[in-house]
Amino acid sequence: MKKLVYRVLFSIFILLEAFTLISIHRDNCLFDSIIKEVANKNCAKDNILALLDWVHINVKVKNTGTLTTPRYILTYGSGCGGFAKVFAVLVRKMGIPARLLFSYKDGVPVHVVTEVYYQKRWVVFDPYYKYYFPINDTLLATAEDLKNSSSLIEKVVDKKNYPFTSYIYQDVRRTNWNRIPIILPAVYKLLKKVIGDRADRISLNILALRPKITLSYCLLLLIIILLIKRPFKREKSDLTPLLRKE
Repeated sequence: MKKLVYRVLFSIFILLEAFTLISIHRDNCLFDSIIKEVANKNCAKDNILALLDWVHINVKVKNTGTLTTPRYILTYGSGCGGFAKVFAVLVRKMGIPARLLFSYKDGVPVHVVTEVYYQKRWVVFDPYYKYYFPINDTLLATAEDLKNSSSLIEKVVDKKNYPFTSYIYQDVRRTNWNRIPIILPAVYKLLKKVIGDRADRISLNILALRPKITLSYCLLLLIIILLIKRPFKREKSDLTPLLRKE
């Protein structure tokens, strides 16, 4: 009975892994086609801004969470978190590091933007509103810059359509510790006690940018675990009668 359970689980994981890999391939083809069409310039900044513009125009606004895939977001729309996720995925697909940044007010996440590693700095881009924040002709603002100088935001945004009093970057985190109730908040409190403010710099959201890839790794790990247990190894046959035979 135990062997049968192992065989069924192994077969299910293999099939899920196959379907997941096929889906990942389809997603990669989609992202590659977008990048080929949009980000085809020689300048990295121009390519990032072209993708920023594309995401702002092509992702539909819809009041949903971010626990969805980039393909789903591109098809059905999303809120600010979905915009930030799609933009981050496309930028990373182009070979530039990117991650999500959660802005909090009174301990509650109010907005999600994207941080892109450009000019050796984690620069803020807001694809939902199509904003980025220049410091001068060459330098773009980081979250720390925006926290220290609200004028960088004021001179860019349309105050009539932008909730300026909420999106002030005074409390930002790289991981949304409220996403899984009880467990993640408890982990966050423990980290805050152990390492202090450095807990807010931990970025686990990269794993959630491409959930299908994360699922593929999990399935592969389960398959390896089942293989290590060797449930399919045949039992040695009883050779006693043959050995007795002269």
